[in-house]
Amino acid sequence: MKKIYYLALLLPVILYSCTDKMPEARFSTDAIDPEVGQEVYFTNTSKYADSYEWDFGDGVISTAENPMHIFTGTGVFEVTLTAINANMKDVAKMTIEIFIPTLLEVDVFEWNEELNFDNPIADASVFLYPNLTSWDNEQNIYAEGYTDADGVVVFSHLNEQRYYVDVYRSDYDNYTLAEEDIGWIETGIVLPHKINWFIAWVDYTGDKGELGTRRGGSYVIKKLQRKVVNPEKPAGTEGWETLYEKSIKVK
Repeated sequence: MKKIYYLALLLPVILYSCTDKMPEARFSTDAIDPEVGQEVYFTNTSKYADSYEWDFGDGVISTAENPMHIFTGTGVFEVTLTAINANMKDVAKMTIEIFIPTLLEVDVFEWNEELNFDNPIADASVFLYPNLTSWDNEQNIYAEGYTDADGVVVFSHLNEQRYYVDVYRSDYDNYTLAEEDIGWIETGIVLPHKINWFIAWVDYTGDKGELGTRRGGSYVIKKLQRKVVNPEKPAGTEGWETLYEKSIKVK
């Protein structure tokens, strides 16, 4: 009985000494050039702490052990983790820069010899493919959406690469244009943290018979004069908030 009593007295002392250590606050994130609207995950590697408090520098607080946070504005933010043990605290900090979303605005117009913008095409399906093989086989769609009344659809959080644009609506498509010159469907390299633009021209096929399905044999007899395929504005940043609001979030 004496041995049992002795151990019973000793055990609380051992436990107390283990939890009486000064907490050590540590954390990391694997986010690379995070953008507004993207999920940013934080990994807590603190020691000797019972609870945690996070301050993401944008007015948001969390007590989760390993939180996820979405920043809604651009800029440099100081993220602070406070590790707490009884009345003791330790603090770790990290600065993180949040960029504007990578945006691609696709404007769809009916092709004409003057390449003017008189006829935007609303309610057209717009598909982005990561490469030409995928475009040819209609596989591995990277993103898809529909144009608005102005013939515009916006995609956000894209990778830094070229995309191949497939546009289809009843009586319209861009398949013959693609056969004649790949430049009609191939974007430039999408620049990160910028607004990128692409003009997607489509042929009117309504007077060429019933197509039935996508890529169903449309043809347009014309003298194709490829001028400036993509007379877009250079990639920029002004007005990104409005575009992002109506964009299709890819990732």
